[in-house]
Amino acid sequence: QMKLSDISTPAERRWFELEEEGQKSFERGDMKHAESSFLSALPLAEKFGDKDDRLLKTLRKLVDVYLTEKRFDDAKAIEDRLEILMNQEDVSEAKK
Repeated sequence: QMKLSDISTPAERRWFELEEEGQKSFERGDMKHAESSFLSALPLAEKFGDKDDRLLKTLRKLVDVYLTEKRFDDAKAIEDRLEILMNQEDVSEAKK
């Protein structure tokens, strides 16, 4: 579990804030705000790299929002992306 004290750059801090905001909105049942927060966090997470756990976490949370809203096509698109990222990670681990 990442803590605010672990964060060193403005981008990391902003990602953390957006993730927290999105999670709180999700827990309140405010899917519109949760989606907005996670979508805002996504470009920041992408800058951390495909192998960074923050990207996977943000994508998984978007899937949760879309499934909750029964937006199955949107969820599937993100799940497909997650699968590609996970397979890339498996391949790079196997090459070590």
